[in-house]
Amino acid sequence: MTRYLGHKPFNWPAAILIFGWMALGLIVGLGANVAELSPFYSSLQPDVLMWRPEMSLVGLVLFVSPMVIGGLACWLVPFSGYSRPVSLALVGSGILAFAVGVAWEAGAGVAVYSDRVLYRSSGIGEPLRAERFADIQRVETACSSYRSRGSSSLRVNPIYRVVFASGYSTDVWTESGTLRGGRSTSAFDTVRLIDTQARAVGAVRAPARKPDGTLIGSRGCLDRLATNLSIGRGELNDLFEVHRSELKAYEYTVRPADR
Repeated sequence: MTRYLGHKPFNWPAAILIFGWMALGLIVGLGANVAELSPFYSSLQPDVLMWRPEMSLVGLVLFVSPMVIGGLACWLVPFSGYSRPVSLALVGSGILAFAVGVAWEAGAGVAVYSDRVLYRSSGIGEPLRAERFADIQRVETACSSYRSRGSSSLRVNPIYRVVFASGYSTDVWTESGTLRGGRSTSAFDTVRLIDTQARAVGAVRAPARKPDGTLIGSRGCLDRLATNLSIGRGELNDLFEVHRSELKAYEYTVRPADR
């Protein structure tokens, strides 16, 4: 039976899809920050140092599908004459896509241990994969500063990306706090632990670059990072050291103090 709001039929499929997605999306987003509610975290061994959930393109598309289908329902439902089968089909497809998207992402993530990284890009039918720090072939580092909207203070964004022999790579120190602590280990202590092992296997040390090949970095960023961490600048100089062979000719003047 068609419902009416004033003299116009009420487009309940669009309302359910759009506002329902907003409410459920907020709940899922908040739940992702709670370790006890994360299927990925619950599958990890207790000696995990750091972990974070991952969002893939497939999972993101499925997750936001109800909003897209809701927008479609805004004109398709009136166009169909408020057909009940069309309305139910739209709502059903949105709910199904959302459920699959949540399942796809809930079991995905990256976990850092003292000697390896475990990761899963999909929570549906994909096993945990392991990469050992003994197989690190390349380390890419950078430090950039940015100012959040509405804030007058600069924030630092350190990058420490490890690339393994298999080709898999992950940044274990992008934006402090993104990697959530499993124990009392800080992101900086975890990066130092990994860096020691990367040096032991002779991994190439290179600067992180933007897609166009230019260096990532901001002048004074390492000084701000050292202040935030309450450590000496010398420790960061060693951590962000790069091999000169990885710099282009006109970049040879780049010093850690400038990055």
